Amino acid sequence: MIQYTTAQAAYSDILNHLETCKNNFIPPLQETVDISSYSQKINSKSVTFEAWQGGHLIGLIAAYFNDPGNEFGFITSVSVEEKFAGKGIATGLLNNVIQYALANKFSEIRLKVHSRNSNAINLYEKHKFIKYGTEENFQLYRLLVN
Repeated sequence: MIQYTTAQAAYSDILNHLETCKNNFIPPLQETVDISSYSQKINSKSVTFEAWQGGHLIGLIAAYFNDPGNEFGFITSVSVEEKFAGKGIATGLLNNVIQYALANKFSEIRLKVHSRNSNAINLYEKHKFIKYGTEENFQLYRLLVN
């Protein structure tokens, strides 16, 4: 059974999860960040939306909801362990992010995704995120929530 929580994961949970999922990112996560430092930043500065199975973190969305005017939140990381892919976990997590944004009166959620990451792009478009620009090899998406 999958249990969804918010802001319960410890630094070690996030680090272990990202180490497990690092090669599922496009490009691989270790090519763009120091995973230990990034895990610490996620743990201390973001709101985490988590999927757990048997006390093990299997899915994670980290989002910054620190815009002073509550204009937008920014999703910095989306990951699901490969053996749990295709089971609706990312959708469940994304729905929780959207509900959080609504409850806290944010106007929109933004993110950037690598142009080659078709699975992620499909997920975001399925949830009505709209492309609003590009940045090098990345596409910029947003979802208006108010």
